[in-house]
Amino acid sequence: MPVIQIESGGVLKLDDFSFEDLDLSTSFDSSSPLIMNSGNLQITNALFRNLKGRCHTFGGFGPHLQSINCNSTIINKGEITLINAVLENISMSFVGPGTIPGSSVLSNLGGNARLIQVVVNNTEAQSHQDDRIFRGEALVPAISHSGGTMNIRSSTLTGTRAGISVDADSSLNIANSIIEFDQDNCIFDSQARIQSRGGNLSSDTSCGFNATGDLDGVATGLLTKKTRKISSLSLVATVPALTPSSLAIDSAVQSLCLEKDIFDDKRTIDGNNDGNRGCDRGAVETADVELISGGLNGMYYSPEADGHYLTILENTNDTVVVTWTTFDKQGNQAWVYGVGELINGLSITTEVTINLNGSMSANGQLLSADATPWGSIQVDLNSCNTGTVEYQANDQNKFSSGRFSIQRLVAVKQLGCRDN
Repeated sequence: MPVIQIESGGVLKLDDFSFEDLDLSTSFDSSSPLIMNSGNLQITNALFRNLKGRCHTFGGFGPHLQSINCNSTIINKGEITLINAVLENISMSFVGPGTIPGSSVLSNLGGNARLIQVVVNNTEAQSHQDDRIFRGEALVPAISHSGGTMNIRSSTLTGTRAGISVDADSSLNIANSIIEFDQDNCIFDSQARIQSRGGNLSSDTSCGFNATGDLDGVATGLLTKKTRKISSLSLVATVPALTPSSLAIDSAVQSLCLEKDIFDDKRTIDGNNDGNRGCDRGAVETADVELISGGLNGMYYSPEADGHYLTILENTNDTVVVTWTTFDKQGNQAWVYGVGELINGLSITTEVTINLNGSMSANGQLLSADATPWGSIQVDLNSCNTGTVEYQANDQNKFSSGRFSIQRLVAVKQLGCRDN
């Protein structure tokens, strides 16, 4: 029996909940998924993580297979809507060869399914039979669609094996989504009705998307992970996020953008710092980096004093490396540096040091330098691009003390910064 079953005519809404660390693989009954829906089911702000299922063959092998049953995470025969849902580490093992007409995540069997800002991450299918016969013969897609309709919007679908399988007499409508699987991203029957509304990014060409803004066979840039809460109940999920160079940033079909992403971050921001606002493809927006989250990093200059540059690099444990290139009273170049404490994400106070004497070897190694205390520096940033520096030198004969303003020298692409 399924863990949750909604009969025809039934209505169920699930919000702010999780299913984790469940094993369905001991059952060979295809009617035993985690959730069986024949009614009307809405799932919002949900986490499905570390779930196992199994497919089992009956009555023969290879072309003589008579029956294959799979206990997917969700089987839908009615109306189902998933909004802001993460399905992470879903695995399906199988007994017997062949192509499996089921899925590891969602099997839509003649029903109507809507997936809005859904993340499928690290789904896999693997054999537990004799490798000489069964290795690599199973094809268990993450999402199987057989009959009815399916609408996917602003979702991120990744994993091993295959992605979306759509049979004949099935309708798929998809927009602003990212698909990247180790095998075919899409397996579409020639009689299936596939409509892209644009803004999709597929890592291979199996989907054949060709609407406005679609990118087929293009690297998705899903290389980093982002761990955040997805609901008010502190459900924490780790999902694929976009690298700074991803073509998915700011490039979705803007008319189909949602107001917020799966983590409740605002959409339509300038994620790549090119001066144009737009929402990203997929479920996760590339959020601007606040000053308190590394946005202070970079090089600054003083408009009041040519040749004075300040480099700031946030370190771990609330510490920051500060380097100031300046001059002494005689006009000689001087570099001072220090590691200071980051206060409230906006201020840095550090004792700084200057290297005296010494020389540079042919291979770039500094030789015989004397690290000498120079004084102190305090940096106060009042926005992503401006701030002030106060400095106090120990040796007033060589250096003065004072205060000057700083401005960011250049807006580094994909740095990202949001003023608090």
